[in-house]
Amino acid sequence: MVQTQEETIEVTWEKLIITTGASPLLPPIKGIDLDGVLTSTDVLAMDSLPSQMVIIGAGVIGLEFASMFAALGVKITVIELLDRILPGEDAEIASELLKIMKRQGVSIKLSAKVKEIQKTEEGLTVIYSVGDKEFAQPCEKVLAAVGRKLNTESFQNLPLHLENNAIAVNDCMETNIKGIYAAGDITGGKLLAHLAFMQGKTAAQNALGISSKVNDKAVPSCIYTNPEAASVGMTQAAAENAGISVKVGRFNFRSNGRAQTLGDREGFVKVIADQDNTIIGAQILGVHASEMISELTLAITLKAKADDLADMIHPHPTLSEAIWEACGDLLGRAIHKI
Repeated sequence: MVQTQEETIEVTWEKLIITTGASPLLPPIKGIDLDGVLTSTDVLAMDSLPSQMVIIGAGVIGLEFASMFAALGVKITVIELLDRILPGEDAEIASELLKIMKRQGVSIKLSAKVKEIQKTEEGLTVIYSVGDKEFAQPCEKVLAAVGRKLNTESFQNLPLHLENNAIAVNDCMETNIKGIYAAGDITGGKLLAHLAFMQGKTAAQNALGISSKVNDKAVPSCIYTNPEAASVGMTQAAAENAGISVKVGRFNFRSNGRAQTLGDREGFVKVIADQDNTIIGAQILGVHASEMISELTLAITLKAKADDLADMIHPHPTLSEAIWEACGDLLGRAIHKI
């Protein structure tokens, strides 16, 4: 039964798939409702560029917009409550990307708390504190990029089992109610478009009687900064925290011939394996990282060993050679590592 402000519509169905998604989250900051304070949806509708912008949040969304607007000549200040950017991502990736973005002119304030947004004659001013010191950052626009909230309003009358406000599903995407499935952001976890698509496909196939499951151990994540960052599987820290004894291989793009010819030598490939050399995670920071991560996603999906990729012939000169070099490094036999 669907209820609107005007009428209640009764719909009959055999199977139901819930895909209500998520919306931009606005933090409880004084002045967050002022004109000129934007969400990640609003910012895409701007018809002109501001000279200065403050971005609240140094997660994926905040850094992607920071990278894009900085490249267009906008003076960007990113304010992050935590003491690092990209919480949840590999620490080496976050540390190196921070250095790169600072060199690109992006000002990033860490361990900083936004206290208020004020309207001024010139535009807006963001009041924030670092420790016991208070600062005022003038700007034309403010982008709130602190995450997204799940859209749970439309199914409040269904007795669905929720975990952390997300619909709990099994690996067939079925909820605790037989015949009701859920897919995408509303199921929580990584809020990624490609994961949502595969979850929706899996839910639809199971609803139609076609057995299907989602492999959530090999879900690639991509960050479209400049340079790009991409990851799949476990980070080194997550593996170690899980009690897994790991081997790590690393190779810098500055030693890769194709990266040198492209003039994009920033970043590296990092591969994580267990003691049997089975690849369990990987991270890439560099040009076309979002394209390269699929090779490592396939490796994790097939439970391949680092030996397989280190011995596989990669075309030369290509960026993908950095993957087999990183796998070679993990095995103690890198060829071109400096």
